[in-house]
Amino acid sequence: MPRKEVTVLLPIYIEWSKSLEQSLKAYIRSLILDSSIDKIEIINISRRFTKLLIEGSNAVTIAKFLERELGKPLTWRELEEKKEYKGRVIEVNDEAVYVDIGLVGDDYYKVKISFGIFLRKIFRVQAKVSREIFELFGIKKYFPVTVMIDFESPLDNEKRIVRGYLGNTIARMLRAWISKRFDRIIVYGATRSQVEKAIRESKHSIDVVNIERLGFLEHVIVCKWGTSAKGLIPEIGPYIPQAYLGVFMPRMIKKKIRESIIKESESSEMHGSR
Repeated sequence: MPRKEVTVLLPIYIEWSKSLEQSLKAYIRSLILDSSIDKIEIINISRRFTKLLIEGSNAVTIAKFLERELGKPLTWRELEEKKEYKGRVIEVNDEAVYVDIGLVGDDYYKVKISFGIFLRKIFRVQAKVSREIFELFGIKKYFPVTVMIDFESPLDNEKRIVRGYLGNTIARMLRAWISKRFDRIIVYGATRSQVEKAIRESKHSIDVVNIERLGFLEHVIVCKWGTSAKGLIPEIGPYIPQAYLGVFMPRMIKKKIRESIIKESESSEMHGSR
């Protein structure tokens, strides 16, 4: 029977257990949807990569599919201009979000996307973006994103940083979230069954439209119209104590960006009249 080992960009950052192992296997099978797979083994886990063994007649093809779907270890020579790469947020500071796309060894760099460039990709406007505004997206460490590399910008070899842009795939998703106007809770560090159980046991099923999957341990609780995500967090949070939560607030995002654009415009006019 054909067997193939594959390493994918799939971080495991909560306590490992037998039940989590079974959930991960079920997640991989849900991505594959291929009855020819006889067996999946978890060989190794880490906060960056997960190594799997796939056994079945289409093992090689499925391994390549998982690399495309989740990301994989990369070298600098493999990177191409204008190509989107799967990644995970690894840091957010006061001016930018940083993404791990799987670069390894001496080729390791994290991709820096400034808040202004991030927002420009979504709204197609120029605006000064503070961390306060960016935090309204609920994007924290391990959020799955797609990015493109800016090959024209110089590398920061000391800090191992390369500049980049938000990928079209994730930009479209965030744009759709904003247009639908529902508040969302982003859950980091819980399986889908754990999120469902937390909603059920907290008796807030009536306040939730559905649950969307971002990754294995990352999910989005879509709140019903008029339900505040911020208000639901203290209700649902205690039922998933190992997880941390972010809040996506589309109406507040649009309001704050409009205010920022108006403020910048007024500032420019004042300087121009002097």
